[in-house]
Amino acid sequence: MIPKSRYDEIEPGWQVCVASEMLKRGLAQPQYLPVSTAGVVAPQSNVVKQAPVVQAIDLSPLWWAAPLFVAASGVGFAWGWRRIEERRASLNVLRAFGERFIFEFERPLRRNATSPPVRSRVRFAPSRRRVDILIAPAGGRTYPNLIDHRRNVEYDVDRVMRALRDPAFVTDSLYAQGPWVVVPCRFETDRQQEGGL
Repeated sequence: MIPKSRYDEIEPGWQVCVASEMLKRGLAQPQYLPVSTAGVVAPQSNVVKQAPVVQAIDLSPLWWAAPLFVAASGVGFAWGWRRIEERRASLNVLRAFGERFIFEFERPLRRNATSPPVRSRVRFAPSRRRVDILIAPAGGRTYPNLIDHRRNVEYDVDRVMRALRDPAFVTDSLYAQGPWVVVPCRFETDRQQEGGL
């Protein structure tokens, strides 16, 4: 006797009983007929399965790869740190020059002024060793601008460069950007060495 809990399983050698009403002619036959599995035998193998062989991992390449990785990381870190320090030093030089330039440019315009005579901004490009100094009129003034006062602005830029006495910085052509006059300045280390001799 087979318990009902195992009715959904068919094992080899079992026979299946079918209700006799289902076999009468003229009655609708079920879609799937039960089949005897008496002649079906599951193939059995005499081969004993062996556990897969696990081979040991050769760790000898790690003995030279690990120190090589550490050395390369150290060189990369040192190079990166050096680049950060160079950028920081370059940025400090450019910032100091920009601040001195603006102070000297404003100095003669501040004599009788009760408010700042110009608006100013500084834009840095340390990797190219360049600083752009942007100046514009402030408080209802018209100076500096390149449309009405080009010669005066160029004269003041030359005056400021002479007053700062910093041969490492060279100005390029002035240009306008909206209300701003842009004074592009480049830092050239070889000129600094020539000026120091």
